[in-house]
Amino acid sequence: MLSNPTRNGKDFVGWKYNGGFIDKIDSSIINSGKDITLEAIWSNYTYSVLEDDTGDKYISITGWDNLSEDIVIPDKINVNDEDLPVKEIGDSAFNNNRQSKSVTIPDSVAKIGDYAFENCSKITTISISESSRLTTIGYAAFFNCASLSSIYIPSGVTKIRSKALEGCSSFTSIFISENVTTIEEYAFRGCASLTSIFIPNSVTTISSHAFQNCFDLTIYCEASSPLSGWSSSWNYSDRPVVWSCKGGGIYGDFRYTIYIDENSELYVELVDYFGTDSNVVIPEFIDAKDQRVPVKVINEVLFGSNESMISIFIPESVTTIESYAFSDCTELTAITFGENS
Repeated sequence: MLSNPTRNGKDFVGWKYNGGFIDKIDSSIINSGKDITLEAIWSNYTYSVLEDDTGDKYISITGWDNLSEDIVIPDKINVNDEDLPVKEIGDSAFNNNRQSKSVTIPDSVAKIGDYAFENCSKITTISISESSRLTTIGYAAFFNCASLSSIYIPSGVTKIRSKALEGCSSFTSIFISENVTTIEEYAFRGCASLTSIFIPNSVTTISSHAFQNCFDLTIYCEASSPLSGWSSSWNYSDRPVVWSCKGGGIYGDFRYTIYIDENSELYVELVDYFGTDSNVVIPEFIDAKDQRVPVKVINEVLFGSNESMISIFIPESVTTIESYAFSDCTELTAITFGENS
């Protein structure tokens, strides 16, 4: 294994390799037989040492060199020969940083403070893993991150704070876990490219103007009607709402929503396609809700204006193709249906 480099006045964070970030170079990379290019990533942060309720010390990142394109936050920092975990990104730590394009947040971080990434207009990627310990995303934490196209909100987060994602105008969709109970006012205001969002029954409170000026948004709700804790102006911009959904997600290049039919059987509707394949195969089933759920509906305009698709296979599970599903697919020459369709 390649030893970590050293540099006076800097902490080594990891390696930039093959377009991504890795914290160590193992033998599989070294012995791959290929030419490799590595770039050492060094710390450019300032931090404070804090104590939790039990007296244990931890690190709060308070700032960063705004000339760095790739922000890789370490999971620990050695202070006086003691490795302390990085548990917090402090208030306004990176706000108004207009140089950085990506941020990697380690699993150790439990809190992202108020205004932490406010006005970071060039950030396109926030990397948060499924094993993240994150529980708190602060007020206006990602306000006006206009280039950010998506973000993963871990299951430990129960509240989406006011203005947390306001002005993230490149967002097209976001997944809200079943642990979220509260969406505060203006949480998604001005997410002008947001086309779909699923709200599970766990969300008992939605404050006013939560989705204001999300002009292309369709809201999918597990509830059959607004819950008592939802503000009368929760859907201030009067976006279309689809009630009684049973979930949804992403499968391959498809975004889907799950419904229940008149026989209390679950089925899938494909609601968005973001692939570029020339030969498209629609799945017959999607594994969800601990079962294989059949794909029955192709949503209207699902493939509208797709210029890369030449052929498509539609399985026999599909019973409904809605209006304009293939409108303006100028390169499409072949549609094949399942044998018993």
